[in-house]
Amino acid sequence: MNAKNKRAVIYARVSSENDRQDTSRQITDLQKFSEAQDMEIVKIYEEHISGAKKNEERQVLTECLDYCTKNHVDYLLLSELSRLGRSTLQVLKSLEQLHEAKVSVYIQNLGLYSLQPNGEVNPIASILITVLAEMGNIESASQNEMLLFRVPSPQRKNASDFSGAFSFSPCCFKRSNQTSHSRRHQAAGVCVPGCSRICVRCQGSALCFSEANLSAEP
Repeated sequence: MNAKNKRAVIYARVSSENDRQDTSRQITDLQKFSEAQDMEIVKIYEEHISGAKKNEERQVLTECLDYCTKNHVDYLLLSELSRLGRSTLQVLKSLEQLHEAKVSVYIQNLGLYSLQPNGEVNPIASILITVLAEMGNIESASQNEMLLFRVPSPQRKNASDFSGAFSFSPCCFKRSNQTSHSRRHQAAGVCVPGCSRICVRCQGSALCFSEANLSAEP
């Protein structure tokens, strides 16, 4: 795609504001790319917010999209698709708004433009964007689920020795080894109350070890 003398906007996002997450690397890489492509960077937007939030809750993104569509911007530059969001619906909504104004989204890690030189939607990019957006959505949902069913802090100390032996799920423990699982489960003394999945030790008990007084296996 011929990008010479074209106007571009950079949008960079990280989930939180701390020493381990900042937007500087994203911006630097996109600036280098724009220079190589003779693009004029007219605006840079930085945001520290979860990509799982709706567009209406992301003030900087809303301002960015509004600027791009009203100021004859040719390209919106992203380091990767997930910077635009982790909700498939919200990502596609943003793309539709940009495409109506003939703003092409460039995704650096894929080397793809969402629009072709003639201004029509790039069919290959469209398929990839939809798939990747859904993958990001699934990843975000999985992370939220893991946080929801994390071991309660008072019990975490007892379970720390076995952090590599099993993981937690909405129902019970996923076990890699049934024999060792029983003893480790008993020693950790934790489980999800109301568990409906049969566990090795409790053999169908709804309360499992956290509320059952069972002796440890030899």
